[in-house]
Amino acid sequence: MKNTPLVSIALCTYNGSEYLSIQLESILNQTYSNLEIIIVDDQSTDSTYELLSSYQEKYSTKIKLYQNPSNLGFIKNFERAISLCQGSLIALSDQDDIWDKNKIAIQVNEIKNNILVYHDSLMVNEIGEPLKDSISNMKNMYSGGSPLPFLFNNCVSGHSILMKKDLIHDIIPFPKEIFYDWWIAFRATQVGTISYIDKKLVHYRQHEGTITSPTLTTKSDEYISSSNISILKVLGSSKNRKKSMLIKTIHDLVENKKNQLLHFKLFKLLLVNRKEIFFISKKSSASKLNRIFKNIWSKKLHI
Repeated sequence: MKNTPLVSIALCTYNGSEYLSIQLESILNQTYSNLEIIIVDDQSTDSTYELLSSYQEKYSTKIKLYQNPSNLGFIKNFERAISLCQGSLIALSDQDDIWDKNKIAIQVNEIKNNILVYHDSLMVNEIGEPLKDSISNMKNMYSGGSPLPFLFNNCVSGHSILMKKDLIHDIIPFPKEIFYDWWIAFRATQVGTISYIDKKLVHYRQHEGTITSPTLTTKSDEYISSSNISILKVLGSSKNRKKSMLIKTIHDLVENKKNQLLHFKLFKLLLVNRKEIFFISKKSSASKLNRIFKNIWSKKLHI
């Protein structure tokens, strides 16, 4: 890979005019210069598209602006934005965050033989004031090439991702049962390795309108409990990939937990693979072991 490969930044917008200028300025001020900014607006009803048009006119060599003929929704809009990227590396952007000026330069330098790199983020309130939380305070951040840590949890947030374009055919289309950044992280570890950069390179804005994944919410256990079987089914559907048979087996056992004879097999699989499966959780080892026991007799899956 060249020292300064083209990096495509996929930015999706919908009614984001309030904070969009700050996000765009932080992208345009990146110290890494070989960038294209792919912006796809999903039929905003406020002044978002007009604002984007003014930026595109001013930065026509950097910004490529598109508007969907109809509202596609968040997931399909990101699919389209990613598919329009021409760079050998692709970064994902929300519409209301603030990027460190060295974010892309640091990530390009660190990606090396990994298929994806990601970083920590500092949470800020609606007016940009720092909060106490960062993602790494809530999750153990994973580096490596095993998909097992992503069976029931996720530590990779979309705005922190820089991935190689080669990954696209393994992640699109995004399944509706799982958040897109969780899916990308899982698939990346099935086909390659990911690496965590221990730097807070984004100010992640927290407000009522923010679209979040379980990466950033303390309610991720609730999400998992209510939909773990459908998520596992999606994750287990990947054939001829790392751990694909093991993942499918875990799904089948969870789905058939009413069969008492299968309880011990599920317990054994979770116990043997506990270091990887429970890696992202910050809970103590004793608490994690207790979760395994609960999984054997509970109707819900406790992670």
